[in-house]
Amino acid sequence: MATAKTIQIFLPDGNPVGVKKIEITSRTIKGIYIPRAKFESADSIPELKKPGVYFLIGGEDNEECYIGESENCYDRLKHHNNKKDFWNKAIIFVSKVDDGFMKSHVKYLEHIMIKMATECDRYTIVNSNTTKESVIPETIKTDIDDYFNDIRLLLSTLGFSVFEKAVKDSNSTNSSDILYCKCKNALASGEYTEEGLVVLKGSTITDYITESAHDFIKKTRDKLIQKEILKKEKNDNLYHFTKDYIFSSPSTAAGVIRGSNSNGWIEWKNKDGKKLKEIISK
Repeated sequence: MATAKTIQIFLPDGNPVGVKKIEITSRTIKGIYIPRAKFESADSIPELKKPGVYFLIGGEDNEECYIGESENCYDRLKHHNNKKDFWNKAIIFVSKVDDGFMKSHVKYLEHIMIKMATECDRYTIVNSNTTKESVIPETIKTDIDDYFNDIRLLLSTLGFSVFEKAVKDSNSTNSSDILYCKCKNALASGEYTEEGLVVLKGSTITDYITESAHDFIKKTRDKLIQKEILKKEKNDNLYHFTKDYIFSSPSTAAGVIRGSNSNGWIEWKNKDGKKLKEIISK
C-alpha cells in the first residue's frame, strides 16, 4: 500500500509553466523540469552540472520519450538541444547529496528505466540503442531501486506517466470493474481510472463513421490508425486496438468506438448493464 508523501515544487522564476524543481521533502532525489524554450538559461541551474538521469519528452502528442544518463547533465542536454529536434520538455533527476550518484549508479538507473518504460508502453521510447545493466554490489542496487521509485513518483506528479501501466495487472482486476461499449459490429471493453477511460487491447470499433460525427472523433481515429494502435484484422476486417489506450474522457472513447457523437457516461456499462454515470454516482 502506498504511503503518504509530501512533495515540494519550487518555481525559480515564479512561472507555473516554466522551470520547476521538485522533490520529496524527506528523500534525496531532486527533479528539474525545463521547457525547451527556457533551455538557454539552464546553465545557471547548478544541479544540472551533477551526474544524473534525464527524460526528453516530445512528439506530436508528447508521446515520445528519450531516456539518458550523464556525469554532467547540462553538457549532455546541450548536445541534445543541437542534435535532437523532437523534444520540447526535459526532466532531469539528480541526488541532493554531493557525490550521491556515480557513473555506475546512473548507468544502472538508465538501464532499468528504459526496460520499465518499454514494458509499460505508455510512451514511444525513441532510444536507438539498448543498454546493459551495470555490475554493482547488491546493497547499492537495492538503494538505487529505491531511488527509481522516487523518480517514478516525481515524474508522475509532473504529469508524465512513463512508468505507469494503463491498467492494473489483469490477474488483480475485478470483473465488475470492466466496462463495455457496444454498437452493431463494435465491441469494446475498458476500465475507468484516475487518468480517464482505458480501452483494452483487442477491443473493436465500428467500420463506419457518421457524417455528423465531430471532426475531433475523425481525427482521433485517423491518428490511432496511423500509429497502428488501431489495426485491421484479416479474419473480420475490423479495426482492433493493438494495445491498451487511455482516452481523457469516456465520451471521446465511446465516440471513436461507435463512429458517432456519444455520451460515454451512458454508453459505457458494466456486465450487469449499469451505466458508468450510475456506477460513479453510487
